[in-house]
Amino acid sequence: MNLRYKVLLKSALGHCCIKATVLDTDSIEQESDKYRWHYNLCECTEVEDAKKICSVMNFFDCGVDTFQITEESYYETK
Repeated sequence: MNLRYKVLLKSALGHCCIKATVLDTDSIEQESDKYRWHYNLCECTEVEDAKKICSVMNFFDCGVDTFQITEESYYETK
């Protein structure tokens, strides 16, 4: 299942005190010729908080109370 909201296990913006970022993978925040960056819904100082937020957002979006971990806040365009 490809969920809309995902947890990135670092700050998408490079903040040192942030441990996780909740991403909205249906929205694009920034785009270049090679990459598209997902919209950062929020950044959290605790990973567990990000997982809870992500689970609630996915439940309201698609009825599934879960989260996914992602490696990067961007993807390459074709």
